[in-house]
Amino acid sequence: MADLAKAAAQAQPTAFHQLLMALSFCRILGRTYTQNIDGLELKAGLTTVGDKPNCVQLHGSVMEVRCTQCNFTEHAHHHFSALSSGQLPPCPRCEVWIESRKSKGKRIGPKGGLLRPSIILYGESHPKSEDIESMQFADRLKADNLLVVGTSLQTYGSVRLIKELSRDIRSRGGKAYYVNLTSPPVQHVKCFDYILRSDCQDLAHRALDRLKMAELAGSITVDCDGRMGGFADFADLVNRSKVRKDMRPSWDWA
Repeated sequence: MADLAKAAAQAQPTAFHQLLMALSFCRILGRTYTQNIDGLELKAGLTTVGDKPNCVQLHGSVMEVRCTQCNFTEHAHHHFSALSSGQLPPCPRCEVWIESRKSKGKRIGPKGGLLRPSIILYGESHPKSEDIESMQFADRLKADNLLVVGTSLQTYGSVRLIKELSRDIRSRGGKAYYVNLTSPPVQHVKCFDYILRSDCQDLAHRALDRLKMAELAGSITVDCDGRMGGFADFADLVNRSKVRKDMRPSWDWA
């Protein structure tokens, strides 16, 4: 997990991540549900926080650690040395709580928790499951179209979400699209109106070109918060303007 976190910290968003941000700037993207744990969606500029988060990490993130006892979370780079040596560091919040109890002469009870990578393993419940459920319900009511990309549809929770979104969106006249190098399993084909066997990066490059042409033609409006306009500057916008500073790959992982 430490090696994976280091690799993710050094990785850069791809053309498809840029497409997600472009769709967000055009107010086309409602929300992204990702099974990835590398945090590249956040590095590109999507967010999991705030009143209206536009990214949901269904399987957690390797870039964070979570306490096994109190669910305290913190960025993984604070504990990279311990994690890279194969050790789970103690939870600082639990340690403060234990010291406070000791100073007051109170019973301590169980030992403090340990910090583990904040990823969701099979059989585990998501610590933000209630929030995710409410977002899924809202998206089932409001979403116009569904784009499913780069998944083999083998994970039960994700398949259930896709089925529910597809059913409700298509009942309102929307469409469900599937993009992957291989076709979906036969039992899930009926969830989609269109199936495209393609590399998602190729799709992203073509879609970005189409969005740029649409913006130049005036048929769509790009909301860049007034800082810079036009897709000609989009790559720079992703790298300098909208990328969350706390997700930049500039930490010292030595």
